[in-house]
Amino acid sequence: MHGSLTPKPLSSTRWESRVDTIRFQIGDIREALLEVAEIDHDSKIKSEAKSLALNELGDFEFLVSIIIWYEILSLVNEVSKHLQTKSMLIYVAISQVKALISCFEKYRENGFSKAIDIAKDIAKDIDINPVFPKRPISSLKKRFEQYEKYENIFGFIFTTDKLYSLDDSALESCCVNLQNVLKNKILLTIPITVTSAERSFSKLKLLKSYLRSTMLQDRLNGVVMIAIENGLFEKVTYAELIDDFASKNARRAIVFK
Repeated sequence: MHGSLTPKPLSSTRWESRVDTIRFQIGDIREALLEVAEIDHDSKIKSEAKSLALNELGDFEFLVSIIIWYEILSLVNEVSKHLQTKSMLIYVAISQVKALISCFEKYRENGFSKAIDIAKDIAKDIDINPVFPKRPISSLKKRFEQYEKYENIFGFIFTTDKLYSLDDSALESCCVNLQNVLKNKILLTIPITVTSAERSFSKLKLLKSYLRSTMLQDRLNGVVMIAIENGLFEKVTYAELIDDFASKNARRAIVFK
């Protein structure tokens, strides 16, 4: 490593001692990572070091966020230490919190522009292009373009109000357009959110515990379905369910008679 460069380890509790860890060492850390990527013999370490140096630490957006978080956490850290003193009085604590809120309000007005200027100076020193990436905006536009495309095709049947608002010629035009789109195509359901999928994984953590580690896939699918659709399952009449299960096999009918 370079000189006395010793980055502090990650901690979820003592964050105040790590406020300035990257803020004033980002150039040295990036240079050290690039050197590791060149001289290390482990291909995995070389790849990870190069990725961190060029992608994460080489991103102007990340650099700006480091500057902003340093300014905010420094203010919070100073007030936090005062509030933790044994001799702290309630009126003093209230005044310091009010002052902190006032600092945040002022920072909201002109702090971002100052952070940009500081980040540009640091980016110039460590050879980073001081430009924000445009990928998130283009990706968001692309997603909404797809939704707009679906709306142009299926929008007239989304609501009854929109359907009734069309005159005969407009309705005929929409139906012809829909017919042309559906020719030789498979109609898919386009989910607006991923809540259902996330709910499945949440239930899976509860069901697939170490006590049920030997559960096979078919049974797991059934148990997960029962857990997710619990509202529907509570309405099921068990007697009718057993009778239906038994009626599909003569041997079962004898057992469950």
